[in-house]
Amino acid sequence: MISIRFANRAWLRGVGIGLAGFLSLAATPDQPIKPQRTVEPSRSELFQRAVGRKEISAYERESLVVDRRANAIAEQANLIAEAQRRYAFWQLLLGAIGVIFTGLAAFFAYRATHWAKAAAEAAKQSAGADDAALAETRAAAADARRDAVQHAKWSKEQLGLMDQTMQYTAESAHAMKDVARSMAANTKQIVESVEVSKSVAASQRIFGKTQLRAYVAVLIGDAIYQDGKGLRFEARPALMNTGHTPARNLRWRIRAAILPVPLPKDFRFPLGPHREGNALLPPGHTFSISAVIDGFVDESEIENIKKNHGKALYVWGCLSYQDLFKRTHRTTFAQQLWWRKAGKPEESGAIPEIIQGWYLSEHNKAN
Repeated sequence: MISIRFANRAWLRGVGIGLAGFLSLAATPDQPIKPQRTVEPSRSELFQRAVGRKEISAYERESLVVDRRANAIAEQANLIAEAQRRYAFWQLLLGAIGVIFTGLAAFFAYRATHWAKAAAEAAKQSAGADDAALAETRAAAADARRDAVQHAKWSKEQLGLMDQTMQYTAESAHAMKDVARSMAANTKQIVESVEVSKSVAASQRIFGKTQLRAYVAVLIGDAIYQDGKGLRFEARPALMNTGHTPARNLRWRIRAAILPVPLPKDFRFPLGPHREGNALLPPGHTFSISAVIDGFVDESEIENIKKNHGKALYVWGCLSYQDLFKRTHRTTFAQQLWWRKAGKPEESGAIPEIIQGWYLSEHNKAN
C-alpha cells in the first residue's frame, strides 16, 4: 500500500517536473534552426583558382558531385534532428502530463487510503458491535436452548399426563358407552312400559267404563191374551238394568201384533212415530213396558195363538238411554210369545199357565 509521505513526495515531484518541461518548451523558438553551412571551395575550384583555368577535369567534376551529395545528406540529418527535437518536446509534454496524472492518482490514492482507514475503523467498530451482538445472541441461544430443554421435559411430562388422561377418558367413554347402552335399553323398556301402561290404562278405562256403564236388557216379561170380557192380546216386555250405574233418559217405542208363524223373511218390524217415556232405571231394577195389538181376533183362533200354532203374539221395539259417561246407547228387540200350561190344576179346575217366548235375531241388536 502507498504510504502518505511517499504519495505527497510523488505528487510534488510530478508537479515540479511538469512545470519545468512546460517552461522549457515555452522558451523553444517556433521556427526550426537551419544549420548554417560554410561553403568552402571545392578542390576543382581551388585548382581552377590556382591555375587560372575555367575548365575542370573529370576528377574535379566527381568531387563536386560528392560534395553536393554530402550537403544533401547534411540537410537530411538536420531535418531528422529537428524531428527528433519535436518528438522529444512532445514526449516531455506527455511525460509531464503523465506526472501530473500520477500525482493526481497519488492524491486520490491518499484520499482512498484515508477513506479505507476510516472504513476499516468503522468496520472494526461494526465488527465489535457484531461481536457483542453475537455474544448476546449466543447467550440468548443458550438461554433458549435451556428453555427448550426444560420445555421439552415439561412437554414430555404433559404428554405422559395426557396419555394417562386419554386412557382414563377412553375407559370412561367405554364405561359411558355401556351406561348409554344400559340407559338405552332401560329407556326402551321404560317406553315399552309406558306404552304398555298406556294400553293398560286405556284398557282399564274402557274396562272400567264397560263395567260401570248401564246395560238395559229387554227380557221376556208378561202377556195378556184375549177373553170375552174386552181384553185384547197385550205384551209386557221387562226392561232390566244389568249394569252398575243408572240408565238415564230411558225412552222407547214399542208395538205388538198377531202375525203368522214363522214370520216372512222380508218382515220390516214397523214402529210408530211416537216415542214414549223419559225414565230413570237404577242398576239391578226392572221396568215393564207394554203394547196392545190393534183390534180383536176371532175367538176360534185364541187357543191356537196361545199355543203358537199358525199364529202368535209378537212384540218388538227400540229403546235409547244414556249411561254415567253421557254416552247414548240404542237397543232393538223382537220377541215371539206363547202360553204353556204348568203346575197342578186349581180348585176351579183351571191349570196355571206361564208365558214363554223367543228372541228374534232379525231385530235384536245393541251398540
